[in-house]
Amino acid sequence: MSLMHRSLHIAGRQVTNIVVMTAVIMLVCVGLAYWFSHAIAERKDEIAAWASEKTGYPIQIGEAGLYWFDLFPKLMVTDISVMQAEPDIGELFTAEELYIGVDLIASLQQRELVVDSARISGLQLGIKRSVDGDISLIGLQGKSADQKFDETQIDWVEQLRSWRDIEILSAKIQFEDQMQPQFSGFYELNQLALMQGKKSTLIGDIQLPHHLGQQLSFTIDAVLTSSGISNWQIDQLDARQLQLATVFQNQQMQDVSVTRGRADVSVVIGSNLNKQWQGKIQLTDVGLENLSHPDRGSVTINALSGEFDWQGDWTAWQLAAETIQLTIDDDSWPQSALNLQFSETDGWFAETSFVRLSDLTALALLSDKAPAMLTQYQPAGDIRELQLSLNSNNELQSAKMIVDEFASQPVDQVPGVTGLSMEFEWEPVSAQALIPSRNLTLYAPSWLPEAIYFDVAEANLDWSTAETNWQMQLTDLNIWNNDMTLRGEVGLEHQSNTTFADIDLQLLDVAIAKWLSYVPRSILDPDYLKWAEKAYTGGQIETGSLKMKGNLAEFPFTAENSKNEFEATLNVIDVGLDYGDGWPVLENISGQVLSSGNKLEILPKSGRIAGFDFVNVSAEINNVYAGKPMLDLTGLLSGRTEDALNFLQASPLSSRYGDITDWVKAEGKSNIALNLKIPLLDPNATNVDGHVSFETSQLTVNAMPDMPIQNINGQLFFNNDGVNAEAITATFLDRPTKIDVIPGTESTLVTAKGEISIQQLAQLWQGKMPGFVKGTTQYQADVEVSEKSLGEFDTNIRVTSELVGMTIEAPQPLGKTAADKRLLDIKLSKDDEESSLLQLNYADTVNAVWLLEDSARAEITIGIPDAELPASGIRFRGRLNELSISDWTQWQQTWFADSVTEQNFDNWPAVDIELAVDNLRFNKWVLNDVQTNAFQRNQIWQMDIQSRQLRGDIRWPVDSDSLPTLHFDFVDLQLPASNNQSNGRKKFKSKLWPSFQLNIDSLTVDGMQLGRVQARALQQGNSWLLQSASMQSAVLQAELDGVWQKNDLGDSSQLNLKLTSNDLAGLFEDLGYQAAIHSDQVEVTGQFNWSDEPLNLSMANLQGNLNLQIDDGQLVDVEPGAAGRIFGLMSFAAIPRRLALDFSDFFGKGFSFREISGDFQFANGQAVTDNLNMRGDSASIDVTGPINIVDRTYHQTVVVTPNVSSTLPLAGAVAGGPVGLGVGTAIYLVDRIAGRLFDRDLVDMISYRYRLTGPWDDPDLSLKTPETP
Repeated sequence: MSLMHRSLHIAGRQVTNIVVMTAVIMLVCVGLAYWFSHAIAERKDEIAAWASEKTGYPIQIGEAGLYWFDLFPKLMVTDISVMQAEPDIGELFTAEELYIGVDLIASLQQRELVVDSARISGLQLGIKRSVDGDISLIGLQGKSADQKFDETQIDWVEQLRSWRDIEILSAKIQFEDQMQPQFSGFYELNQLALMQGKKSTLIGDIQLPHHLGQQLSFTIDAVLTSSGISNWQIDQLDARQLQLATVFQNQQMQDVSVTRGRADVSVVIGSNLNKQWQGKIQLTDVGLENLSHPDRGSVTINALSGEFDWQGDWTAWQLAAETIQLTIDDDSWPQSALNLQFSETDGWFAETSFVRLSDLTALALLSDKAPAMLTQYQPAGDIRELQLSLNSNNELQSAKMIVDEFASQPVDQVPGVTGLSMEFEWEPVSAQALIPSRNLTLYAPSWLPEAIYFDVAEANLDWSTAETNWQMQLTDLNIWNNDMTLRGEVGLEHQSNTTFADIDLQLLDVAIAKWLSYVPRSILDPDYLKWAEKAYTGGQIETGSLKMKGNLAEFPFTAENSKNEFEATLNVIDVGLDYGDGWPVLENISGQVLSSGNKLEILPKSGRIAGFDFVNVSAEINNVYAGKPMLDLTGLLSGRTEDALNFLQASPLSSRYGDITDWVKAEGKSNIALNLKIPLLDPNATNVDGHVSFETSQLTVNAMPDMPIQNINGQLFFNNDGVNAEAITATFLDRPTKIDVIPGTESTLVTAKGEISIQQLAQLWQGKMPGFVKGTTQYQADVEVSEKSLGEFDTNIRVTSELVGMTIEAPQPLGKTAADKRLLDIKLSKDDEESSLLQLNYADTVNAVWLLEDSARAEITIGIPDAELPASGIRFRGRLNELSISDWTQWQQTWFADSVTEQNFDNWPAVDIELAVDNLRFNKWVLNDVQTNAFQRNQIWQMDIQSRQLRGDIRWPVDSDSLPTLHFDFVDLQLPASNNQSNGRKKFKSKLWPSFQLNIDSLTVDGMQLGRVQARALQQGNSWLLQSASMQSAVLQAELDGVWQKNDLGDSSQLNLKLTSNDLAGLFEDLGYQAAIHSDQVEVTGQFNWSDEPLNLSMANLQGNLNLQIDDGQLVDVEPGAAGRIFGLMSFAAIPRRLALDFSDFFGKGFSFREISGDFQFANGQAVTDNLNMRGDSASIDVTGPINIVDRTYHQTVVVTPNVSSTLPLAGAVAGGPVGLGVGTAIYLVDRIAGRLFDRDLVDMISYRYRLTGPWDDPDLSLKTPETP
């Protein structure tokens, strides 16, 4: 209210100044009255001068005139300007028109002009309020714009009292407020009227600046006395669209600021300002915010309207509000009423029909000074019919209300709640509540770990207190939700720091797994609570009762607490009890549970544990609520063998018996006799005793699912110290097996002895068991389990067999017959780092060691005694006298022809191979003293190989897109002796060779020096292409290409050859042949094919053709027994000795020739020519017929045609051919005698035919009869 008084006071001061200014103007009228008898219009300047003298301000007027209204004269002045006293400063204010009514009677009586009324319109002026609160006209009295008006010159109050009424119309005022700048602005006075009577009445209608609102109208009564204004009061006030953010810009309500909003206010004041106010208020879109803490958010009062009536004074008052409509944050309240009373002596009384707590809480939480109770509890919900009373010390005396959906936060020991509905009455020493709540949620972090929910919560609550004692009684209790239904009564009485309980409850359909959610943690022993939190896994209490009477601090009640009572009887179904960590849960228990004192007794009618059905089981838990609970379970269980193993595995006994169920699956029926004593808080201290009886059971090792151990009969005894069994019988792969379990001092040995059939394994593992292993053999399997420390075991497995009766069809050193004894010893153990090692020994020949946890770490040896685990990668080492690659390759193709050869080498580990072989055989080829080192790194195989016959290295990328390279410093091979034979030899069959690039610096084959070799080959589909190949030496240049194809009909190979030489004699010598022909111009081309693989080439199946061209050479006679072989295709090599005998004059020193040429056709083991000829100056030699390239013999005809010309007489031919060393001479003589008896051409055509037969190394050239064409 102080703000309104201050505002009205300010307005009054402003109005007073306005009235004073009006009086100044009216003095002008007084001056005019002195001259009203003259022509006023012509004397306006004198009127202005007189007014200036009276006021002390220069005054200018536009026009002046005197008018009569109802016999009363009125003076009119227009265009009035009141100037500031100091020249040339400007106007102080102006007015458009001024009307002054003159009281003639009073003027005559007082002998001076008396003004009766005045009206001014079009007034424009400025008003200023300083920071000290002083109000002045801007520039009044001219000295300074900030000087106050000098009230000593004119008695303004007396002047105003003498006037009947004053009215200002259409005034424009520029107000500058330095104290509260938000009130500065342009004000328009539509009307401001002062009417005199017994009291003075001021009526105003003001248009406000836009930032303050729209309009303000008021009516004010006051008494004007010689000493000033007194007894003023507001009779009526109307304000429209007040901008609250501006009005309260510098005002804070408990540090809460108004950030926006509009207000419409209408107030009517009674006869006494301090006794009664009536009015209406409407607020729209009011925003409230704590600008110091914007993180607290904001509250919006969307709308507030109502009518109010306030009566009284500040010592005792009453506020009544009706038809209150309120919307906060878009949530509307129902229409309500409020009655609030205050008295300094009696205190407070409040009554309201409706309160929404959440809105009040939101408003209160904006302020830093909000009550602690609100900030902590943050209440919400609706309250109806609220009545509160507080005494003069603001202490609550009574409360009565109806609460709907109450909610609050939990604080300390006071729980939080949502959905609480009740009718509540409170007095300082007692309280009553009728609770009919629905959907109630209770939050009690200090009592319960989680919130609890009730569909229905009904009860009658009575509470009373006296000093430190209190008593609470819940009657007609009815609570239900999805977890339970609870009915009964609860009584609590607190006396002298002791709480007594009297509880009688009936339970229906209680979810046992949830019971702990409803019990305060503080009343339970910590050890029991730790166990109980996860012990009850399921089930339901169909019906039950619970009675407790006594001191809660002494729970659980024991025999020593005989004055206390506790008894629970529960009828349960499908109960699950997780009684100890790691132990199998008791499941599906149906029966009765009795509890009294500190003991829980379970009397099951049915139940299960680890898949076993209860046959005759009882259980008891002592110290169940306090102390160390102990479960004592005794009984007989019936179930499956699989469940028996699961029982061991699912219990802490699994650490005692290893991880058997991880690698064994069981079937069949078994019984367990069991006696368990389990300290529930320390299951590791369990005592167990019992045995498993197997009845035609079956065990299957998970790694071998198709090889079960069947028909198991016997008993396996177990306790805390271990297991033992004797003569357990079973069958394995339909063959009898005997199993013993033998406990030892430091270990337990499980031994199984039996027989195994490879044929059965082959049927079982179809497509997986190799067919080269056959037969039946005896075996023994030992599993030794030793306990290093409690629960930590070492397991060693060993399988041995002499393999008698088993055949292994494989090359040496692996192959064996059924009668052979070859000891196979397989071990599975742990190394020092607890890694599993697989070790294998086969007949002291093959050894292997493999790290199972790291499949990329192993070693395999052959012919080396001990295998050692490498630091990384896979290593293969071998030392053998004999090794046949062709046998192993043929074996692989025989037994693994259909196996997948494509491998994923992306993740291959590093592989190292070291192999030493005295004699390494490949087909018919033999390498001696072979040393090989190979390794695989970065997906590349690298191999270095050295032997008597070759030395080189191979780089073989795993990536099939890269070409392997083979490089040899030298290769010196001997062709197999049987290479020319096709019959009686077992052919070697292989797959297409891979692609590769070959380089041989020096190649020697069967003594033939072929020089440097380069070749490139590609495998494409069903073909292997020799794209290009070359051989180069000092006497040889050769180019080759070819193809090897595989199809359904078989293999076929083709080779194309082109050979040149500039030294035929040297070439023959490099190839190991006799240098029987000399020439420096040699060219040979050939195309060959055979129906087999390249390495299965034989002369018998070779087909093709060969073209021979030799120019400008000499046929040389080689002495018998000279080193070297005869080159079989060159029949001319067998001719020189015979020609030298028959034609000694011409061939004694060799036969020169211009050309040797011819073609050979290869087929059926023969090379056949019909055009092999040699042309020389002395003769021509033609050779026709076949050469057997298999047995290396000739079957040809050689025709020698001498070129006799003038030096070779015809007589020689006539005489029947040469017969001796002098025949040529005789022919010469006969020719001389005969002259031209015969034609020379005919003589030249005479030829001599020879038969060439016999082996290449010692052929026979015999003369046949000469022939004449």
